[in-house]
Amino acid sequence: MTDKLIPCPFCGASAHRGLFKKQGCSLHGDAVQYVRVYCSNPSCPAKPSILGGDIYCGKEEAIQEAIKIWNTRLTTTNGA
Repeated sequence: MTDKLIPCPFCGASAHRGLFKKQGCSLHGDAVQYVRVYCSNPSCPAKPSILGGDIYCGKEEAIQEAIKIWNTRLTTTNGA
C-alpha cells in the first residue's frame, strides 16, 4: 500500500493525517482513537474529513484504511 495522500478534491490543497479521539467506547468506556485524514486548507468550502479504522485493531491497518478511503474518488461514465 501507499502512504501518499492525493489532494483535496474540492480545493486541491494537500491532505493531512492525524489521530482523532472519540470519547467513550461503548464496550469498555475508554476513548477510541481513529486515523483521520482531512483537507489542510482552513478556507476549503467543503472541509472534507474521513475516519479510518480504530488503531486498537492495528495502527498500520487503520492508517492504510484511512488513506484508501481518502484516495477513493467517484468516477463518471459520461466524461464529466
